[in-house]
Amino acid sequence: MATRNYFSHNSPTGQSAFTLMSSYGYRFDLAGENIARNNYPDNQATQVAMTGFMNSAEHRENILDRSFNYVGIGLAYGASGMKYYAVVFAAR
Repeated sequence: MATRNYFSHNSPTGQSAFTLMSSYGYRFDLAGENIARNNYPDNQATQVAMTGFMNSAEHRENILDRSFNYVGIGLAYGASGMKYYAVVFAAR
């Protein structure tokens, strides 16, 4: 997202976190993804993203879902300084 300057659960080529996980051989029974972006200062950006997740019913559900027993967290900076967060949850 940061490199290609888009913000979506699906890439411009149609890939998702789930298709990428599968293509790399990661097996899962259940998966979820939360994404966020903002251009707040570094010392505020992660808290702003997390507050947004917790204020969204669907994102909050992923965070609190006890079915998920694996999590991956990524942060990337775009050329403009925009911060992109991706949190992937999985159960297997």
